[in-house]
Amino acid sequence: MKNFLMVGGALLVLVVCWLTLREVKSYQEKMDVLLEKVEALESGRAMSVDNEESCEEELIAEKALEVVEEVVEEVVEEVKKAKPRVEKEATSTQKVVEKKAVQEESVKAEPQPKKEINANDVKITQFKKDSSDWNEIITFKNNTSETINRIKGIIVYKDMQGNDISYNEIDVRLTIAPGMSKQTKIKSFDQDNKYCYYKDYKSYYETVGKTAFKIEFRLTSYN
Repeated sequence: MKNFLMVGGALLVLVVCWLTLREVKSYQEKMDVLLEKVEALESGRAMSVDNEESCEEELIAEKALEVVEEVVEEVVEEVKKAKPRVEKEATSTQKVVEKKAVQEESVKAEPQPKKEINANDVKITQFKKDSSDWNEIITFKNNTSETINRIKGIIVYKDMQGNDISYNEIDVRLTIAPGMSKQTKIKSFDQDNKYCYYKDYKSYYETVGKTAFKIEFRLTSYN
C-alpha cells in the first residue's frame, strides 16, 4: 500500500510538472508572438520615419526643380525681350560701319587737287659724270616752302650741238628741307664709258673717242 502511494505521488508530481512545463511553453510561445508583433511595430515605425524623411527630400527636390524651372523661364523671357534690342543695336552698328566705309571710299574716290608743278620748284644745281663713271652724281635743290620726299622727272642727255643722245626717267626718294640741297647718285645712261659731262671733259678725251654732253632736267612731280 505504501509503495502504491509513493508511486501515485510520483506520478502526480510528474503530471504537475508536465502541466507546468506546458503552460510555460504556451506562455513562451505567446511571448514570442508578442515580441514579433513589437518588432514588427518598431520596424513599421522606422519605415514610416524613413518614408517621411524620403517624402520630405522628394518635396525639397521638387521645390528646387520648380525654382530652377522658374529661373530658366525668366531667363528665356529676358533673352526674348533682349533679342530685338540686340538685333537693332547690331543693325545700327553695321549701318554705322557701312556708312563710314562708304565715306572713306568716297574720300578715296574723290579726285585730289593736282599740284601745279613749276619747273623751278626743284632744280639740278650740280651734275658730275666722268668718262669712266657708271653712275651720275646729282645735287637737287628744293626751291619750295615745304619739305620734299620724292622727286620724279626726266633727264635728257644732249651733245654740245643740242642734239638728243638719250634720256633717263628718274624716281628719286630724297628728303630735302625747304630751300636746301641734297646730293644723290643714280645709274648712268652711259654704261659703255663713251660720254663725259662737259664740265668734266678734258681736252685729250676727243683723241680717245670720248664725247662731251650736257643735260636738261624736266620736273614731272614731287611730294
